Amino acid sequence: MPTYDTKTRGKIKIPASPKERVESWREKKKNAGGKSLTVWLDAESVKQLDELLFRFPKKNKSTLVTHAIKALFEQEVASPEGEI
Repeated sequence: MPTYDTKTRGKIKIPASPKERVESWREKKKNAGGKSLTVWLDAESVKQLDELLFRFPKKNKSTLVTHAIKALFEQEVASPEGEI
């Protein structure tokens, strides 16, 4: 949190703005090797993702998509003849 030096109260902490929090979060993700990605889904895939979010309320879209990618990758590595 940034600090501000005041004449009467000394140094005080100033909460970061929403924009600063998002920038900081994105920078941390990037430094950890992550990448921002925009994806367009067909209507059926959107319904399926919404259903999964309903069934797993503690998960978020990013977690579910990551899990699906890992599962498909493991399936394809175990059976190279499979088709996507």
